[in-house]
Amino acid sequence: MKDLFDLESEEKIDPDNSLIYENKKSALDYRYVLLNNNINKNAIETVWLQFELLKLKSEKDPIDLYINSPGGDAQVSLFIADYIRSGSCAIRTVGIGECCSGAFMILVSGLKRYCYKNTTLMMHNISAGIMEADAKSTLSHAKNLEDIWRRILKLLSEQSKLTEKEIETKINENREWYISSEDCLEYGFIDEIIEPKFTYKN
Repeated sequence: MKDLFDLESEEKIDPDNSLIYENKKSALDYRYVLLNNNINKNAIETVWLQFELLKLKSEKDPIDLYINSPGGDAQVSLFIADYIRSGSCAIRTVGIGECCSGAFMILVSGLKRYCYKNTTLMMHNISAGIMEADAKSTLSHAKNLEDIWRRILKLLSEQSKLTEKEIETKINENREWYISSEDCLEYGFIDEIIEPKFTYKN
């Protein structure tokens, strides 16, 4: 499925009749970017490219990145997080639906971090299959994975109140560490929970 905001989509969109085209154009006009898919190399084109185009229009006005993703490629996630934290333009992150694994790393990297109250938030260790590799290649691959993991822990620690050791312990205890929005706020991973303004009982 193509990303809603894929500027390089091969699909031919009629700008006069397509609601998708109008939604995309309106969102970008308001400096909204949506990450609504697995994080892979295509995310660099669809997310980073939009950041760069919006930055050309204005480096002062903030960009709001809405994230709904189960995660994906750790190195691509680290790149997007690094780009956001580079401060080349102000990028606020908003968690919607689910922000897991690499998506969680991106969420916590925003200049201001928000999430809706019932957003699913999860972090886990990285993994990768090793197919038909000799002993030296396997050891080299494992060393690289460990290096990436240490960089992830450093990022999460820098963006929260927790130490690298505390984060690693929580992930190792749970394998998949699901975190409530309230706990995320307490740990310093986000700055604000977007609460419902009304309920049926109100």
